Amino acid sequence: MDTPTKDVFAEAVRAELQAVRDFVHELLSTISAGTQTVTEVASALAVERSMAWKLIKIASTADVMTVPQYLPGSRAILRVLSIAERAGVSPERVDIARVALRRYQELSAEHASDSASMELLVGSQASLGRTAMDHAQRRAAFRAASYMLGVDAGMFYDATFLSPSVNPLTLDLASVRVLADLTGLRAGVAWPIGRSLTTLQTDGTVSWTGEPLAESTTADGVPILPEFSSPDLPPLVKLERDGQAALFAVRSRRLGKGGRITVAVGEIYRSVTEARPTSAMPNAAMVVLVRTPCRRGVIDVFVHRPTLGTVKPTLRGISTIFGLPIASEVQFGGGLEVPINDPIVALGQADRAPAVRGIARHRDLTNFAAQRLGVPLGDFDVYRVELTFPPTPVALVFSFPLPDGANDRKG
Repeated sequence: MDTPTKDVFAEAVRAELQAVRDFVHELLSTISAGTQTVTEVASALAVERSMAWKLIKIASTADVMTVPQYLPGSRAILRVLSIAERAGVSPERVDIARVALRRYQELSAEHASDSASMELLVGSQASLGRTAMDHAQRRAAFRAASYMLGVDAGMFYDATFLSPSVNPLTLDLASVRVLADLTGLRAGVAWPIGRSLTTLQTDGTVSWTGEPLAESTTADGVPILPEFSSPDLPPLVKLERDGQAALFAVRSRRLGKGGRITVAVGEIYRSVTEARPTSAMPNAAMVVLVRTPCRRGVIDVFVHRPTLGTVKPTLRGISTIFGLPIASEVQFGGGLEVPINDPIVALGQADRAPAVRGIARHRDLTNFAAQRLGVPLGDFDVYRVELTFPPTPVALVFSFPLPDGANDRKG
């Protein structure tokens, strides 16, 4: 039998899972008409607390496509059917549920390698209630990536400032990147902590388009922010890649908790992006590359209010497993999309916005960047997104439409 299309498959699965949810809802309604706790359900049905929790989640889920996340195993579900018959659930409802479960198992055997794969396949069709699944899978990916790559971090912080330029048709940009509690898990691992944009000249030489945010840099030109980094850092090096970018890398000296470090880097790019929309670049787009397995990530975008006004940004994820996204993918979509459902929060005036938990002296750091741009921090509005176990490797594209005549605004 041919594999059904997405819509046909979703309809088939949804019908069976709807019957299962209705059955469980009637079962719980039979034992109590009101709100039920895990303890009450476990006691009334004589089942384990874990089973009671699963039944409550199935009955209350907003989208039946999330039911497989909580569905008990085949033996356990047969036991639930028997309990339902004794509890007084109508025989017709029990029979419908028994048939629905059998059909669901047949669909699983036909279209998935195992029950875990079926859970992922069905869960990806859910429109509501995916938060728990996304979190669980991202956490599992974090642990696997940390082990395989030999490194992890407590969090990353990425801040981009969009500021007026001396050229009224362009914007200046300041970029700050912090990896906090970076921990080596395997000896000899050198890990990228940042990325510097470059320009390939016609004679084949490379010029650095960014200037360090702070006056001090390493011997290799890494734009370190020593005031906001650990005091005793291992060597930092700049790895030239091509005519587009270079990586800043750090090699851990000690493994585990005793070798944890925090590294902050920052650069300013003058007249680096358009201030007004063009056919090729209608959006202001910031690309945040997530290469390091992190427990948490925070992205702040500081938008100069007198220049760009109030914006409505969006966030997309593009896998970088096949390379960095090209300009058209950043501007117009495409590429290997990664589902990112974390909300962007408009925090208003930047000098009044809450500090980022986990980043020491966060307000001092953002004030420093604004001062280097020559703009008061209060002239920026900040838009923030927080991610738990951000996926990697991925390019997070934070974008919003550029307003017409942006630099004609008066602040």
